[in-house]
Amino acid sequence: MSAIGYSNHKILGRMFHVPWHPKLTELLIWLTFGLSTDHGKKLIITSSWRPQKIHDNDSGIHCTSPLRAFDLRSHIQSNGHYESIFGKSPEDIENMVNTCWQYDPDRPRLNVCVFHDTGLGHHYHFQVHPNTLLVKSFSCESFVVGEYFDDEGRSDTG
Repeated sequence: MSAIGYSNHKILGRMFHVPWHPKLTELLIWLTFGLSTDHGKKLIITSSWRPQKIHDNDSGIHCTSPLRAFDLRSHIQSNGHYESIFGKSPEDIENMVNTCWQYDPDRPRLNVCVFHDTGLGHHYHFQVHPNTLLVKSFSCESFVVGEYFDDEGRSDTG
């Protein structure tokens, strides 16, 4: 089974329209091993390169070359309701990624992962900068079995 998918052929074509920043490629590989491979879940890319901004708050990071951002599906619909794809809440996934990755040490307020809805539905937005760093890594098993969380369910960022 493949670990990476795409939402439609337009997205597939745009995934290869411009080269990917090496940090973005590193992040996607890390996510593939961290979130999907061992548990049969596929990362579905819903947006990658775009020729133009698509909403008022769009920073334009999807328009860069090399590409520095992509979006992933966060939910699936099952029996009329939405479920998190990876078995943890989207906020937990967002927190885990941002604990492990630092977008830019000079701008700590910016994150690598943002779970949001820009008007087209909730999704994960992933972005990198040339200064992005992997600062802490968790194995997929550690995250899935809850070793990332303390006894009260809070994330262990220490």
